[in-house]
Amino acid sequence: MFLDNNNDIGIQISGVPTVFRNIVSNANNSHGIQMRNITADLESVEASYNQGNGIYYESDADNTGATLSISNSVFNENNKDGIFVDDRGYNNWTNQPALDSLTNTEIRFNGRQGLSIEEGWGSSLYIADNTFEANSRHGVTVYHASASEDSLHFHNNVFLNNGRTGIRTTSARFTDNTFDGNEFGIGYWGHLGYNYLNQAGQDNNTFTNNTYNNSLELYSNNLQDTLSNEFPEEITSGVYMTKDIGDAVQGGNTLVIEPGVIIKIGHSNDNDDFR
Repeated sequence: MFLDNNNDIGIQISGVPTVFRNIVSNANNSHGIQMRNITADLESVEASYNQGNGIYYESDADNTGATLSISNSVFNENNKDGIFVDDRGYNNWTNQPALDSLTNTEIRFNGRQGLSIEEGWGSSLYIADNTFEANSRHGVTVYHASASEDSLHFHNNVFLNNGRTGIRTTSARFTDNTFDGNEFGIGYWGHLGYNYLNQAGQDNNTFTNNTYNNSLELYSNNLQDTLSNEFPEEITSGVYMTKDIGDAVQGGNTLVIEPGVIIKIGHSNDNDDFR
């Protein structure tokens, strides 16, 4: 199915669970595909060259607990994000729409993020075997208030030449990823806590040619839990470099900084809005 050059959204979907295969929705004046509270599997889908997001997956007031899986797809050169999962604006997070897996997918040259998630996953999210290349801001941004390193797993992805970080995320696990040519390989914010070891107990994450190749970004926004002195094996400096945007720790939260951690303050990008 081909749906190209529409004056608004290419495809708008809500309703019963379903599988979508072999759909192309390119060069539309809004989003390529907009989905609301629908459980779906997308396979071999392309949504590129759109004026909005490639995919916009959003909540509504019903909060039905829908989930989305994406595989073997392409989201390139959209004006906004390649994929945007949005649950802002509703107060009941219990059954929000959630991305639960993204695999074997190409996300390149988008005008903001390759993948942007605001609270939008359920019990777990697996992001594996994807390429995030040359997105204007971040390859991936993820923010989740109750994140843990057991619930979010980045495995065997390539983050290449993104304008800011390869990944900026709350608590997560990273195994066998490649970070090359970004400003930072990894950036952290919100709820902290990270694991870099694969099942063999090895850290096979690689960092090359990033602007700040030997440090991690620390985005000073709602930081909590523990700022660890354990780094990826190839980050040997022990340095976190902060984004200077305001109060790092909000009232009621606690941030523990482990001995040996080095924080360098003052790095900033103008208009550094992850959206």
